[in-house]
Amino acid sequence: MAIGKRGRAARTYSVRKLTLPSILKPRLDELSAASGALYSQVLTTFWRTLRRSAGKRKDHRRQAVFLSSGTLQKLFPKDPAGLLHSHSCDAVVDAFIASMDSARTRKKTDPKARFPRRRKRFFKAPSKAAPSACGTDS
Repeated sequence: MAIGKRGRAARTYSVRKLTLPSILKPRLDELSAASGALYSQVLTTFWRTLRRSAGKRKDHRRQAVFLSSGTLQKLFPKDPAGLLHSHSCDAVVDAFIASMDSARTRKKTDPKARFPRRRKRFFKAPSKAAPSACGTDS
């Protein structure tokens, strides 16, 4: 370990760079575009539902509807292009919910922190481990 500025042991990281075959790159671009389209759909559905449920005026009889992770996963079981696995679609929804939670905790200390609002053209194509079929993990 290297010694940092304050005399503490600084962590060192090693990074390996993997070069992919050129035949895989178009497919990976398709997957990231499909993942971005799904993220954008989740984002717009969440904010439109919240905005439309509360109404334009602050009516005490109308309550705002906040969609949960499970509800969004049920609304979006697959992506529009049909390229992603259902667990990858769930991971995209979980990534949106995680960014909402992160913004909510940042808001407590920084009033200028903002919630996710931008649509994404590309998004990382996440992979979520599927539960094992036989019920035992080895």
